[in-house]
Amino acid sequence: MADVAHKHHFIPKFLLSNFTVSGIEDDSLWVTDRKERKGYFSKPCNCGFQNDFYQVNLLRCANLRGSSVVVCAIITDRHGAT
Repeated sequence: MADVAHKHHFIPKFLLSNFTVSGIEDDSLWVTDRKERKGYFSKPCNCGFQNDFYQVNLLRCANLRGSSVVVCAIITDRHGAT
């Protein structure tokens, strides 16, 4: 079974890498946390993400009158609201 990624980037790493000094993903960029009112250096793989940001939870899946199409009802959004 394949490992499931949990760090879902809402700002893609390849875009964040353009803000590093060297322009590559292995370098650091300056991050400003407006909520905590602090700044720090970080690599693109460690910023601009939220755990399970794009996760979808499914309630039930059903065939539409015997066709090959399957419809699934979503019961929660990414923030856990129903």
